[in-house]
Amino acid sequence: MDDHPVTERPRGRSDVIFRPLDDSWVLFDPKAEQLHVLNLSAALVWTHMDGENSPGSIAEAVGSAFNPPQTAAQVLPDVQAALERFWEAGLLDSAPNR
Repeated sequence: MDDHPVTERPRGRSDVIFRPLDDSWVLFDPKAEQLHVLNLSAALVWTHMDGENSPGSIAEAVGSAFNPPQTAAQVLPDVQAALERFWEAGLLDSAPNR
């Protein structure tokens, strides 16, 4: 995982459409013409992938959304797994981070 933006400050591609759908969230990739259904945790990860937040800071934000709140260490493996899935699906901007 050290060779791509998942380890730095990931950013979702700007052309990917993120919308609510029923009780889930979806991403539509117009290049691949694919729809990706996300659970709430993955949706929270997506909303924090702005090219400024590290996986650790994304984990802090996601963990604080739980009731009761979870620590960043508790949710970091799930955040990293979501980031890896986004990367593998080609949904991340591969441009160098600032």
